[in-house]
Amino acid sequence: MYLEAEKRKTAAEDKRKKAAQLAEDVINARQKADDLSRKMHDVEPQERDQLSEQDIAQRLINEAASKLTAAVKSNDMQAAK
Repeated sequence: MYLEAEKRKTAAEDKRKKAAQLAEDVINARQKADDLSRKMHDVEPQERDQLSEQDIAQRLINEAASKLTAAVKSNDMQAAK
């Protein structure tokens, strides 16, 4: 009888410990998810700015290439500037 009671007591204690650990794991996972969400929120504007800068740079490159092509075709190197 005593051994059975001790086994039940030990099993109940183990179950309580597992439940407490699971609760702690859930809290940690939620905190990590929130941190990641904040980081993603911070990165999004930076990505938009970078894409905008790349678009502007590509337009300038295309414009310069067009001017250079036109100048070379007309043999007018002053226009290439």
